[in-house]
Amino acid sequence: MAGRDISRNPSGVICTVLYLAVCLVLTGMVKFDQISEGEPIADAFDQVGMGRAKVLVGIAAAGLISVILVDIVAMGRVGFALCRSHSKLSGAAQARAVEQEMGENEMRD
Repeated sequence: MAGRDISRNPSGVICTVLYLAVCLVLTGMVKFDQISEGEPIADAFDQVGMGRAKVLVGIAAAGLISVILVDIVAMGRVGFALCRSHSKLSGAAQARAVEQEMGENEMRD
């Protein structure tokens, strides 16, 4: 069933590139030993005198937390749908299913 395969998308690569870009810009703004561990991006803006940007970053962080919580709830639904479709069995699960079928056939004979 080729139509049911999960498509590949470049989102992981895009996220990695964006993450590295933010890290490079952050270390360009503030020396790496002066970056705050609690809220590094907001603190970096504050250290360079951009207090308004610090507020915007704080608001964006609160929004990201809510998105992450919604994604966690959605993961359960997606996992349930994948398990219910029976199309994505792992190699070990397929082997177990074959062994069970063989065992049932031997018991019938």
